Amino acid sequence: MTRVTGHEPRGTNHESQITNHLSPVTSLQSPQFDPGAYAAFERATNDAVARDVRGSIGDTLARVMPEGVAEGAARRIGEDIFNEVHRALAADRALSEQVASVLRDRRFGGAEQQRVAALLAGRAKQLVPSVARRVIGEWTSTVLSTARSKAARQAAAASRVDIAAPGGSLDSMPLRQMSPREVNYASMSDEEILGI
Repeated sequence: MTRVTGHEPRGTNHESQITNHLSPVTSLQSPQFDPGAYAAFERATNDAVARDVRGSIGDTLARVMPEGVAEGAARRIGEDIFNEVHRALAADRALSEQVASVLRDRRFGGAEQQRVAALLAGRAKQLVPSVARRVIGEWTSTVLSTARSKAARQAAAASRVDIAAPGGSLDSMPLRQMSPREVNYASMSDEEILGI
């Protein structure tokens, strides 16, 4: 469930928090405040915003991700984008003020839910393209760096005489056990001799 506030009813899931914009409402407890109505409002709003934002992220990834990216990697990138959007929304003071303004009268009906969800989802959708570009860029540079270092290690291993046969391929030379005459014991340490 996407979280709209920092105040959690029991049994909520932390995985998809969006914002902490409604916390000023609960901090001003008054006789008019209905915690049950607020909890239902919060759940419904969070679900609507999360669905909207995840849909926008999915559409963006479908457009910009290169073919051949593993489904698990794409899902992880999507989660990273979602988490970055959450952090950006949580830090947006102007958005917090707008949400507080909508909930000033402590009405948690359908109209207020739609207004709050539209505010949060609208701002999140504005952030998705730039956040996606940054996260995908970070993933791309990490993957390329990993691939380059793996290729360098493979090239270094292939060039080692004790690993690869002349010509760089073990297939080009049949393997056989060395005879005692072929071993230069004078150039070996005691541990190397015992390891034979």
